[in-house]
Amino acid sequence: MTNWDKARLADYLFDEIGGIRDDFVAEAERPYERKARALSLRRMVVVGVSLTLTLTAVLGVWIGNRMTGRDEAGDEIGNAMVTQQSGSTAPVGISLRLQELREATEDCVTPKEKVELFSGTAQIVWKYADEDTYRVRRLSAAETDRLLPLLNRQENATPVSGEASDGNTVEGIWITLGDGRVISPCLEASKGNVGYGELFDYEPEIEPTDELTELICDVLS
Repeated sequence: MTNWDKARLADYLFDEIGGIRDDFVAEAERPYERKARALSLRRMVVVGVSLTLTLTAVLGVWIGNRMTGRDEAGDEIGNAMVTQQSGSTAPVGISLRLQELREATEDCVTPKEKVELFSGTAQIVWKYADEDTYRVRRLSAAETDRLLPLLNRQENATPVSGEASDGNTVEGIWITLGDGRVISPCLEASKGNVGYGELFDYEPEIEPTDELTELICDVLS
């Protein structure tokens, strides 16, 4: 190729370059940022998704802890209510109630041979398991009238096993009617559970009703 040919080709090339549109040239001269922007946007999306997942996990843990805390608090409150209700409604055996009256009834101590069963006056007689003596409390006519109907109305009394459920703190409790008859509030009302002329041994069959227990303890206190 001669120098003339080279010059001709160069002129042709320059003419063609000069014919390129200015906007193409400007776009070619502009620094390439499209990928960088796309990459930056992609990073922002990834970061946003990561933050969302992290926040969701944190909220999930927090809500779970709150719900668990409420459940535990509810259980504690429920347990406290059950305990309170049980404490307020659970009956206390007459043996334990008499044990609480031990000091207050020391003036009722009476040797067995001096317990009168034919005195014409009803009495409450009881004996603590760790004592050899008995304790006797005479009843007024009004107290007797209140007590006898409750003794005969124990259909709803709680049955007990042969052994006293409260530790045998009281060996026995009897109601003497003053004419030799002897009954016990811890036995079902029947002809076979009526003694005569003696304080008989027995195995508890029932726990006296709350009403009867309260009346006996009120009389003795």
